[in-house]
Amino acid sequence: VIALAAAVTLANRVPLKVDVIRDRATLAREIEGGVIENVYRLQLMNTEERPHVYSIGVGGVESIALAAASAVEVPAATTKSMIVRVHVLPGHGKPGSNKIEFRVQAADDERIVVREASVFILPR
Repeated sequence: VIALAAAVTLANRVPLKVDVIRDRATLAREIEGGVIENVYRLQLMNTEERPHVYSIGVGGVESIALAAASAVEVPAATTKSMIVRVHVLPGHGKPGSNKIEFRVQAADDERIVVREASVFILPR
């Protein structure tokens, strides 16, 4: 039974780990056009023995979007850290803390997907 449980666990594990760390030095800032920006550090750990290109998306607040390219290549069995800027248009979301979710998915394998919760701060 233990061997069967271990085999099932190994077969169903997702070979990607994602950590989202919000930049605490800058809570939120207003940029050109009244757009509110928060900055995050994403750490992507590819635990497979082959490289993957991952697409990164974000959701949870109306008009939320990444400020730059949303794809990153991570070599086999390595970790890649990157800074991600997230924008919300003026008038969307509620002042204070808003729950958001980052979604990271391998471009070549739809089964490799991780969702990681975070918060987006809007000024009061």
